[in-house]
Amino acid sequence: MRMWAALAGVVALAATGAASAAHELPEMAVYEASNSLGTMEYRVFAPAGLQGRVPLFVHIHGGNVSVVDVSHQSRLNELASARGFVVVYPQEDPSINAGIWDGEAAAAEGRGSRASSLIAQITRAVVADYPVDARRVFVGGISAGSTMAIAKGSSV
Repeated sequence: MRMWAALAGVVALAATGAASAAHELPEMAVYEASNSLGTMEYRVFAPAGLQGRVPLFVHIHGGNVSVVDVSHQSRLNELASARGFVVVYPQEDPSINAGIWDGEAAAAEGRGSRASSLIAQITRAVVADYPVDARRVFVGGISAGSTMAIAKGSSV
């Protein structure tokens, strides 16, 4: 239920108007996760002034899209600043399956698939490294990312 409220907030914030060309993008930290199945870059947005343990939203982009573009277009970072939560954006490698998540493998193999195992690893790393409440981790996605968001084993 909270995930739907968060997604509704994203839609409401985006509906308030597009950001102007001069709009500055909030700074995101860039990291890389690796395991025996591969490597994945990801970006984290943690608003300044977070207090206590806060929710984490894992946003899984659509096919062959830059997470920088997704963060700007969705205005999710602005919502995170206003509501006080951390956002992580795993980036599928554009050289793998044209940058489109392999939801079929994720559904069949769970954390045994490359992408699911890396998203789970990324989620655990952000929970450990940022002031995140591990009981309030939400996963959502757009298009092919939505398939990954519901695949077994994609999160913590």
